[in-house]
Amino acid sequence: MRKSKADLVNNAQRKPRRTRASRFAASMDPTLLDKANQTQGCWYETQEEIEQGLEWGRRKAELLKWVRRQMGRRLTTRERRCVELYFFKGMTYREVGKAMGTNGTVRRSVRKLRNAAKKQPAPAKDGTSNANHPPISG
Repeated sequence: MRKSKADLVNNAQRKPRRTRASRFAASMDPTLLDKANQTQGCWYETQEEIEQGLEWGRRKAELLKWVRRQMGRRLTTRERRCVELYFFKGMTYREVGKAMGTNGTVRRSVRKLRNAAKKQPAPAKDGTSNANHPPISG
């Protein structure tokens, strides 16, 4: 079927089809950003909030070292690898089992590490053992 001249003209005058990303984009006059106060911005943080974030980062790094140390002490190499894939790489039990060529080792390894964490709580903020530390839920 041949298109008429009118159809061709109408198609040429149509706006180009918008992409999905452009439908959700919002345009803004750049001068508005210059006028906005720095404390009113979306990503503004007070000095106290920044310090709390940095403290949490230090605490998280300390806890991660503790977990890795416990893994080295209490798990075999294979179990340690299963836990790393599950927790640090975000794989499912099934994906870890397939990658490691094993079945029950993954769940057993995770359970073994959780039980060890319940018996020996993580260190307190001052570096000492914290007996009142809540157990890791699982």
